Amino acid sequence: MEARRELNATWRLGRDGPAEERRREYAAVAGEVVAVGEVLRLDGKRHAVSHGVRIGRDVGDGAAGEFRRAATDTNSTPGTNSFADIGWFSSNVQQLMGQLHTDPTHLPIFLTDNVMLFFGTQCCVIGYHGAAKATGLGNGPTNGNGNQGVQTFAFAAYSRPGTFNPVLSHFVTDIHALSHEIAEWGDDPFVNNYVNPWLTPTAPQYGCTGILETGDPVVGIGFHLPGNPDARPYSDGSWHPEDEVFLSWFARESPNTTAQATQSGTGGRYTFMGDLNPYPGFRAPATGC
Repeated sequence: MEARRELNATWRLGRDGPAEERRREYAAVAGEVVAVGEVLRLDGKRHAVSHGVRIGRDVGDGAAGEFRRAATDTNSTPGTNSFADIGWFSSNVQQLMGQLHTDPTHLPIFLTDNVMLFFGTQCCVIGYHGAAKATGLGNGPTNGNGNQGVQTFAFAAYSRPGTFNPVLSHFVTDIHALSHEIAEWGDDPFVNNYVNPWLTPTAPQYGCTGILETGDPVVGIGFHLPGNPDARPYSDGSWHPEDEVFLSWFARESPNTTAQATQSGTGGRYTFMGDLNPYPGFRAPATGC
């Protein structure tokens, strides 16, 4: 049985704010999308391979109905971003893992170029990580009593600058989803690491959940790292990794004496960013639901 945890994007597409909603129907033409499998060995070695995956209209944008998105100067033509059915995509993930002959000592990372996933008529899933069979239809176990290998994997969409509103969702761009999934894979590779149920207004799409997913509470919250060579419009020359929540937040540790001290020296951090996280809910431990 597959275990999978998805990163849902609920932000407004494009650059227009609530006061000026310039929307138009958008349906990208079926085309070929390149999924890059970055295979990370647990000993630190890695290699990248590239595979073309053709998305037809029956599993692409047309199948999800007519998505509406904000018109932007840079992302207003078919092909700038696309959508694929999550079931179809996950089936291809499974096939690619077989073709690549991956094994549990590797983490296959499936990275798309501005291609996001939908389920039913809901959009968008911009990343997930999991274990066993990616489709969830097989009998792959997620434990082996310390002896049996379990294949883990991750998917993330590289979001081009301007895909999500650069003001309202400033950090949801480039590697934001990728950093989210890799951090969560390290803390909960089999998606079975349970904690006391938590709920946060910063990520209402997850509801009340009891899984130790370090990126879910802080979706859309991040920081800048210099050196991004992308010079397209809306790019600011930085990478935008996500903040991550520490175990002390999930564990309701108060006072927090185990994590690194905050920048202000008032106690231990509940997230990686500490005082730089702008939301007061992360100056204190999680609350129940």
